Amino acid sequence: MAGINEILQPGNILFTRDYAFDDGGKPKDKLMVILDSSVDSFTAIYSLTTSRDKIPLSAVCHGCTNDDSMNLSHYMFEIDKVIGKNGNDDFAFNKNTFIFYRLNVIEKEHSFFDKLLTARNLKVMAKLSSEEYINLLNCASSSIHIPRVIKKKLLTRKNKHK
Repeated sequence: MAGINEILQPGNILFTRDYAFDDGGKPKDKLMVILDSSVDSFTAIYSLTTSRDKIPLSAVCHGCTNDDSMNLSHYMFEIDKVIGKNGNDDFAFNKNTFIFYRLNVIEKEHSFFDKLLTARNLKVMAKLSSEEYINLLNCASSSIHIPRVIKKKLLTRKNKHK
């Protein structure tokens, strides 16, 4: 079984069974993308994905949308577009998949993920390509919906990844 530091590699797409939402919503299976992870502070920053389309049709395109006038801030992975690898195999989502930034860039201690891993409720599904990961970081760090303290960490990660 992979260790927590291997699982929390930035750019990893993780599957978790019965994700417990902070707002007390009913737990359900979710995919999350690791945006940053720090061994020094024992924290990871991640975003949950959704295939529920909550945006106007005109804004549906692969990649970043940060439109303050429409209050849109998200990253969209287009259906069947290869965005990374699952081992040696190409990886693509089988539905249009979104990361909405409002209240959805979360920082948790590694112990949160350790509990999921111990319960066998966490596994790596794929790793984003370097280009896709940088595009995602650029988009997130440009969003007005992400707190400054997290933006600063994402910008530091982006500079390390170059």
